[in-house]
Amino acid sequence: MDDRKTRITKLSERFKPHTGRPKRSSKQRERRSYYLDTEITERLDRDYKEFSHQIYPQTVSKSVFIETIITYGLDNLSAIGEIIKAKSEMGSAD
Repeated sequence: MDDRKTRITKLSERFKPHTGRPKRSSKQRERRSYYLDTEITERLDRDYKEFSHQIYPQTVSKSVFIETIITYGLDNLSAIGEIIKAKSEMGSAD
C-alpha cells in the first residue's frame, strides 16, 4: 500500500505549479490525474478499441471517447446515482 501512495505522490508532482514560470494562457483543456481501478481502465481500453473498430473508417480519439462517456453520465446523473446507491448498499452488506 505504501508503494501505491509513493507512486501517486511522484506522479502528482508533475502537476504542481512551478515557481518562476510565467502562467500560460487559459486553455480549454487541463491535464489532471485520476486514479482508477485497473479493471476499469482495462475495460475502457477494450471498449474503446471495439468502438473504434465499429465506426471504422471514421476515427475518434480516446480523450473524446472518455469525455463523451463522462458527459453522458453527468447528463444522466439521477440514473447514475441509483447505480451508485445500489453498489453502496451491496458493499455495506458484505
